[in-house]
Amino acid sequence: YKAKRSRMLHDLALRMADQASRTKRTVALEPMPPYERRIVHMALRSREDVQTKSVGEGNSRKVTIVPR
Repeated sequence: YKAKRSRMLHDLALRMADQASRTKRTVALEPMPPYERRIVHMALRSREDVQTKSVGEGNSRKVTIVPR
């Protein structure tokens, strides 16, 4: 299950980063646990066109993808 979820999050991160870069608008993902947020951050860390930030508190913490 974790491997499948990890792959799905990685693919989602790439799609949303493309969208953020194309539209020049910040994209916010749904709230997720720390392990899943880390997958998104790691998937996009080498991209020059976007950056990621975790925002929110506790269980409502989510990743935002910001175009540069």
